[in-house]
Parts: sequence; C-alpha cells; structure tokens
Amino acid sequence: MNLYPGDTIEVGVTRAPSSAPAVVPPPPASEGPGLAAVVEMLRAASKADLMPLFTSWPRDELYALGHVVWGEADGRVEGELLEELRWLCEPGSPDDPERVVKAEFVTTTYENGVFWKDSEIFLHHVDGSVVPYEWPEDDHRDPEWAERRERYQDLLADYSQILGVDDGAHLIVNLATGEFDRSGRWSL
Repeated sequence: MNLYPGDTIEVGVTRAPSSAPAVVPPPPASEGPGLAAVVEMLRAASKADLMPLFTSWPRDELYALGHVVWGEADGRVEGELLEELRWLCEPGSPDDPERVVKAEFVTTTYENGVFWKDSEIFLHHVDGSVVPYEWPEDDHRDPEWAERRERYQDLLADYSQILGVDDGAHLIVNLATGEFDRSGRWSL
C-alpha cells in the first residue's frame, strides 16, 4: 500500500539521500544535562537559538514539553497570588483582634468566561466579622500600589482560567495557612 500518492515504489531501487536536515531526537531523561543546566540554557537562549532544536523534535514531544512548562507555571500562580493577597490585605499581627484571616471572592462573567471578581474582596476577621475591602483612594498614584494591584489582578485572572470557575462559585483564601477553598459559601 502506497501511503504517498503520486510517489512510486520500485523494488530493489535505492533513492538518493534527502537534502532535509537530520532529525535530532531529544536526549532521554536519563542522559544529557540535568534539569538545572537545561533551565539555565533556556534562560540564556533566544527563540532563534531554540528553534533548530525544536524543529527536529516530533510534535508529541513538543506537546509534552509544553505541558510540563505550562504545569510548572500554573503551579506557581496560587503561591504568588497568596503572596499578593497577604501584602494587599495586611493580615496584621497574631494578637490583633481585628486581624484579617481570610479573603473571599465571588465570580463575575465577562465576554471570555467566568472569573473571580478582582474588584471585590471580602475580608474575614479573626472575630468572625466580614467586611468588604476598601481600596486606597490614591492607589493608582503610587507606583508600587499600581504595580502590585495589576499583578494581583493578573494572577487572579490566571487562577480563574486554570481552575475553570463556575458562575456563582466562591473562593476563600486562608491568609495564615495558604489554603484555597472553592467550596466556601458566600458570606455577605
């Protein structure tokens, strides 16, 4: 059976070598440089440096590499978001009776899907009270605040996309333990 229509197969005839570049498979995981060396190589390389390597890899291995990279990036979002929330909500000292212990989010629907609403944060205090977060009036004038707020918004949007949030869901982040709970009930 000829898998290449228009090509003929002649028994006993050897064809001339192809002018196409040789395929260089990626090294098996057990061989070659360690992960740290690969990471350093990738940091130093430009897209032009990497394309010859990637063009020689089979598509399924490129997808596998992509999944590893995306998985690593997605795995960092929760920790980075927690860091921004701790900075933003200023939980306070452990002996403060009005200390913020949790931040709660509700969903909103945009053209491109359902996301945790970044403009509303409900703060849970150690005494059980829940109050809406009040954004500083001049946060957009302070470069650090503007940068941190934008980072928080980007991370919350990324987290929404990673999880595939359902409309009406709630997210409660424990600022002390770092636990993210999607099964929490809306408190207001």
